Amino acid sequence: MLCDYGCGEEAKYPFKNGNWCCSKNFRSCPNMRKKGLPDYKKINKKITCKFCGKLISYTSIKRHEESCYLNPKNLTLCPKCDKPIKNFKKGIACSRKCAALIITPGRTHSDETKEKIRNSVNKLLINEGKLIPKIEKICLYCKKSFLTKNKDQKFCLISHFYKFRKKHPEIYKKKIDKKYKRYKLDCMFNFNVYDFPDEFNIQLINKYGWYKPTNRGNNLNGISRDHIFSISEGFRLGVPYQIISHPTNCNLVRHPENNKKNIKCEISINKLVQNISKWNEKYKIT
Repeated sequence: MLCDYGCGEEAKYPFKNGNWCCSKNFRSCPNMRKKGLPDYKKINKKITCKFCGKLISYTSIKRHEESCYLNPKNLTLCPKCDKPIKNFKKGIACSRKCAALIITPGRTHSDETKEKIRNSVNKLLINEGKLIPKIEKICLYCKKSFLTKNKDQKFCLISHFYKFRKKHPEIYKKKIDKKYKRYKLDCMFNFNVYDFPDEFNIQLINKYGWYKPTNRGNNLNGISRDHIFSISEGFRLGVPYQIISHPTNCNLVRHPENNKKNIKCEISINKLVQNISKWNEKYKIT
């Protein structure tokens, strides 16, 4: 005998009403349990509102459409600009600006009163610590005045800082305490790769672009200039920074490969010196 509640399983338990069921309680029958469970796919489904076009869940779409401010039953227009008012039960206008024009028509502030209001608000914010006042400073590179909130800022642009550091490396070096950081700064390449198209593979730059961090372009797989003889090894052996920063010690590599290499050296110092002498003879550098 099959279960009378429609699950198709064998009936084991008789009830007082004469029906047979597969389990002791008819609510435990798989078919009855399935009927009692809600359709979660239907509940989680989102439907667009007829009036405002917002996506609302299936369970609350009727309630939303009844109380929607764009519903013709609830629609009230602003008396000033004829835009629909969202809070139609309380609001008299669509915005504070329209409300002020309705309550006090023809009211306008002069430029002097606007400045007084602005200054008083700024003073309150400064006293509460919510607003930092701007200070006028002069850029060390271009000698032009600029406004800033940072007391220690000395340059109006980041590019001006880099240009000033190139022109006056000794002033910048005083701020660096550790010797390795100073040596590393000196070993940076100061030449243009495009001046030597025969020596470097410029097609890689055209294909991948230069490496840029996430806060300055976000090109993490770009090309970076790698030191063939590493800076750390040069610092350990006491090699002059002019040798490490020479164009022959430069190699165009993708940035992830450059990170994997870390402090390894691809050539010896003697080989690097030979390459420098050949380069200088080729380009007639003294």
